[in-house]
Amino acid sequence: MKRHGWLGLGLMLAAEILLYGDVRAVATFFTPLMWTGYILFADGIVAARDGKSWLTTRRREFVSALAAECQSALTSPRPLQDPIWGAGMEKA
Repeated sequence: MKRHGWLGLGLMLAAEILLYGDVRAVATFFTPLMWTGYILFADGIVAARDGKSWLTTRRREFVSALAAECQSALTSPRPLQDPIWGAGMEKA
């Protein structure tokens, strides 16, 4: 697997560990962190298998897609109610 694949796997594992450690910033941005890690991991596997991938051959489009993902994560409104447990959340 390519280096960025290992980076993606490490990002996903670190996010899971920090989520269970109750780190608020990771809990807030957990979905974008996991998707970024998954995309890097999957691209690393494809690059190792085929010798080329979206990140290695079409870097400009890849970075644009990640930038759009980060922008949507940072500009989306935060819910005032936890969708899983239904408990109220404090307004930041």
